[in-house]
Amino acid sequence: MKKITLTVLTLTLLLALAACGQGADNNTIEQEPPQGSAPEIEEQEETAEETDISAEEPTDPASEIAILDVINLYFSDNDLMDIYRVEVGTQLTKDEEGIQSALQLWVKGPKQEGLQGLVPEGVIVQSVEEREGLLYVSFSNELLEANLGSTGEAMLAAQITMIVKQFGYDEVFVLIEGEVIDSLLGHLDWSEPLTLDTAPEDFELYTE
Repeated sequence: MKKITLTVLTLTLLLALAACGQGADNNTIEQEPPQGSAPEIEEQEETAEETDISAEEPTDPASEIAILDVINLYFSDNDLMDIYRVEVGTQLTKDEEGIQSALQLWVKGPKQEGLQGLVPEGVIVQSVEEREGLLYVSFSNELLEANLGSTGEAMLAAQITMIVKQFGYDEVFVLIEGEVIDSLLGHLDWSEPLTLDTAPEDFELYTE
């Protein structure tokens, strides 16, 4: 009787051990990764992809402003016979701000002997603004005090037009204190945009 009981207990123990072993195997096979691991990896991958996409996005060419390393200023000779071109090495942006700076340099007059500026002292380039493709330049009212005849006034208009032209504008509307004027000095019509069908190379480069 004891032998039978011992045999039964032994079988029961073996079955229990087998069951435990099976359970251990099942637990090993069915073990799942900690919650949150997979989403975290996916989130990292998405972030990396977004970073790569951002890095590959091309720069909008329209947002890049061209730079002029050399500009042309125009001045008359002392006898008001010709207009000469003077190259100035300076970096200016090819936009309204650059045009205003170029015109202000022109207002200051030439440094070269034999040339003269036509602009009276105290003139300020108040603003430069593009409206619907047309450029508007406003000068202070001191420009009205220029002591010029018809030839001098024509040269003044040509010089303004040529300076603006190198920035990509073939026409320019000249204002005084922000207002349209009929005439500057009584010889030309300034109520319409100024234009000049001439290239910079048509003006002789001035050399001392």
